[in-house]
Amino acid sequence: MPNQLLLLSTCGTSLLTNGATTEERDWLSRISNQTDSDLIADDKKQLQVLVTARRESLQGADDEKRRKLSAELNGIHSVLKRWPAERVTHYLVHTDTAAGAATATLVQGILEEKEKSVQLLTTAGLRTDNLLNFRAALSELSVKIDEIVPGYREQGWTIVFNLSGGFKSINGYLQALGMIHADSCVFLFERAADLMEIPRLPVQLASTKELRKHNVLFRRMERDYVISQEEAQEIPDSLLLIVDEQVAMSVWGSLVWKRAEKTLLAEELGLPNRISG
Repeated sequence: MPNQLLLLSTCGTSLLTNGATTEERDWLSRISNQTDSDLIADDKKQLQVLVTARRESLQGADDEKRRKLSAELNGIHSVLKRWPAERVTHYLVHTDTAAGAATATLVQGILEEKEKSVQLLTTAGLRTDNLLNFRAALSELSVKIDEIVPGYREQGWTIVFNLSGGFKSINGYLQALGMIHADSCVFLFERAADLMEIPRLPVQLASTKELRKHNVLFRRMERDYVISQEEAQEIPDSLLLIVDEQVAMSVWGSLVWKRAEKTLLAEELGLPNRISG
C-alpha cells in the first residue's frame, strides 16, 4: 500500500451528459469544441444553468450516486480503493473547452470536500477541431506532465494514470505517455466492477546521444523553421510529424527534445552537465 499517491485522471463531460435530455445532448455536442470566450451569451447562460444543476445534484448525493453521475468520480473511487494512501494528489486533465473546464471544476469541488489536493491541467488548443493545434497541445501537455511527475517519483510517490473518463483522442495518447511516467495506467469500463490495469512497461525514449547527431535540425524545428524531408531522413520517424511535405517535431519528438536540449546546450557552452543522458 503506497503512503503517497499521485493520481492523474482524464475528464470528459459525463457529468453534463448523464441524465441530459436529447436536446441538451445535441446542444452539448454543438458547443463541444468551444471555449468560454467562443460561446455566445445564450449558450454561456445555458451552460451555467446546467452546471449549477449538476453541482446541486452532486452536493445532495451520497458517494454511490455520485459515482453513477460521473465516470471520473467512479474511476477515481476505484483507484483509491485499489491503492489506498495516506496522501493523495490529483491532477485532472481536461479539454480546452468551456464544457470540459466546467466538468473538471465540478469533479475538483467534490474531491476537495475530502481535503484532497486537486490541480486542473490543460493546454491551449486541446480540442479536436484543428488537428495541428491538437498535436501542438498534446506536445505542450507532455512537457507539463514531464515537469510534474519526476519530482513525485523521486520522492517515492506511486504514479497512476486513470483513463476511465475523458475522450479517446486524449486517453490513447496518455496511455502511451503512461508507459514512461506511470506505475500503472487503469481503466474502469461502464458497469464494470474491477479496474483494468496496464502495468508500466520498460519503454525508453530516444537517447541524448541519438539526438546529438541531429542537434541543429531539432533547434531549427523548435523555432518553427522548415526543414526538408531529405534533411530529416536519418531522424527516427517517431520523432517527426510530416504535414504537406513540411517536417516538424511529433509529440514524442518534442518530449525527448525537451529532455535533451539542456544537456546539449551545456555541452556546447562547456558547462558542467547536471542532466543525465
